[in-house]
Amino acid sequence: MIGIRLFFVGVLMLFSINAVAAGRLEVNLYYPADAHGSRLDAGAGKVEVVLLNTGDQSIDVVLPTIPSVTGNGFLTNNLFEVIADDGVRASYIGIDLVSASLEGPYVTIAPGESRVYLVSIRDNYRVRAGGKYDVKLRPVRYLRRPRASYMQTSAQDIRALLSESQPQQVLTLWIDPRLASPSGISRQLLFDESAECEDWQLNEFEHIKAAAASLANEAFWHYNDLFVTEWLGMPPWFTWEFTASQRYTKWFGVDPVADMNQWAEDDLLLYSTLQAIPERMGSELVAVTCHCEAGKDRPDAMAYIQRPYHYIINSCPAFWQSPRVPTFKDQPSQVGTLIHEASHFEDSLSSPGTEHHAEFYDNASTLAGVNRSLAIRNSNTYKFYVLNQSW
Repeated sequence: MIGIRLFFVGVLMLFSINAVAAGRLEVNLYYPADAHGSRLDAGAGKVEVVLLNTGDQSIDVVLPTIPSVTGNGFLTNNLFEVIADDGVRASYIGIDLVSASLEGPYVTIAPGESRVYLVSIRDNYRVRAGGKYDVKLRPVRYLRRPRASYMQTSAQDIRALLSESQPQQVLTLWIDPRLASPSGISRQLLFDESAECEDWQLNEFEHIKAAAASLANEAFWHYNDLFVTEWLGMPPWFTWEFTASQRYTKWFGVDPVADMNQWAEDDLLLYSTLQAIPERMGSELVAVTCHCEAGKDRPDAMAYIQRPYHYIINSCPAFWQSPRVPTFKDQPSQVGTLIHEASHFEDSLSSPGTEHHAEFYDNASTLAGVNRSLAIRNSNTYKFYVLNQSW
């Protein structure tokens, strides 16, 4: 009996130790240091992000939430809020990379280990010469134990286990007039637009683009048909009502205001984005490359755009291995990727472009109910609305 009791005590102690042992991520934002260890001044236009595991277990950090930088200094996702002293947000001009992974990928950080990332704000955000900006990093998500500890846990359930860490610091940068961001938008690339693409890929892309344009056009007219207009024959000439559909509400939340003259910025942006996506996809300007430089070290990379290079979609191997449309929830797809990327573009049709706020089906649907403004600015919200699949 004593032996059995000791056995159970040992088991309880083991579970207690495992429950306590966990990693903890601390994230800090600094002005970068030079070769001698001295911190550079705010005019350099750069920040340093330091990730430190202060816990007693290795942690797995979600790669798309940390500032991954390409060899030429571009971020692969918009991770910072850069606000000028007049309250205007600096637009992102880096890379928007779509991942084919249903979770992660992860970067493992051992107990006591740190990772340092140097980011040029002036190369990734459109900042003006001599301007003053407050820079804030968005939350970094991580697992407090290695992913291997959750072998029986699904990707969807893993997302619910993620912790978040965010720097308390907000750095103020003054942009040296000699170091301002590049201006303007160019469609010209440094390499041929069809770089490394085979003929079958170029031909297939046209079919994928046509399918995306068709679905996006149907989605826009579904939205447009929610407006019922009555002609009055005298001032104010007409009245209109908006009756939201279940499809609309699921992805964009509550109805807009009844009076179009009182439409908020959110409603105008939603309308212009839904109208712009099919027009962009139906345009001959949109081109594909098979040049996956920004994703060459990311097996999960699906495709990416770089905002100054307008209407150019850079495909990665995973794009060509994916189905035309999803066959299960959150499955990456070719059409879904094009809709996602088309929502990022900024032009006379719609601006600003979308950002990454909720990547997955359930998260995007939840976002519509809790923060309609972010839902309207979320790239995958448009993907799910256009695909119109229920899971």
